[in-house]
Order: sequence, then structure tokens, then C-alpha cells
Amino acid sequence: MVSGDSSQVVEPSGLPFKVLGVSWNKREDSLYFHVQNLVTFLSGRVNSKRCLLQAIGRIFDPVGFLGPFVLRVKLLMQEIWKLSLDLDDDLPECLSLAWNRWCNEVPGLGELGISRYFFSNSLFSI
Repeated sequence: MVSGDSSQVVEPSGLPFKVLGVSWNKREDSLYFHVQNLVTFLSGRVNSKRCLLQAIGRIFDPVGFLGPFVLRVKLLMQEIWKLSLDLDDDLPECLSLAWNRWCNEVPGLGELGISRYFFSNSLFSI
């Protein structure tokens, strides 16, 4: 869900419901991620190891829904460590392209909604 979506259910305090650090839309019974803070941070990014570490540290996903997406940037960080770059060194061109591609995909995470209930309503036997 996009944070400006009018279907978002909020608590009486005006804040969205949170479950395990993830926002919960009670009406649709789905979980979604607020990525606006990360998007804002990345808008002023520098292509350096320090910026990658800061971005990784800003992602909170205790259930692991974003695992495949986060894994990509962690593998990128592994490549950067292999090059023994200092924290503020500019990234090489190939790694910089992968980093920029990942950053450009972050806003799409705000549109990701995951159904909280994933069992079938019909009876079944195992």
C-alpha cells in the first residue's frame, strides 16, 4: 500500500496498526511496508560502502518477507568487501550500476501487500 492510500486503516491515535514492526491494514487483512524513510534517505545517497551499510541498517523485516530483495544488496555489499574499499570510497562502475538499480526498485516495496491469512477457508485433510 502506498502511504497516501485512503483505504489504510489507522488506530484512534492516527497511526497505522503495527504487527512485528510491519504495518497492518485490518480492512484488507494484509501486511505492508512503509518505505518512505528509506526512499528519502536514498534520494540523497552517495555511491559508497557507508551508504550501502546505512541503507541495509534501515530495513526492518523481522518476518523475512523482503528477504529476496534484501539479499541482493547484501550480496552487493559482499562484493564491495572483497575489493577492500574504504567506507567513503566511490564504488566501481559495475557495482555502482547494481546499487543504483536496487535503489530505484525500493519505492515499489511500498506497493507490496502480503495477505496475513494464507490458509484456505475450505476444510482439507492431510
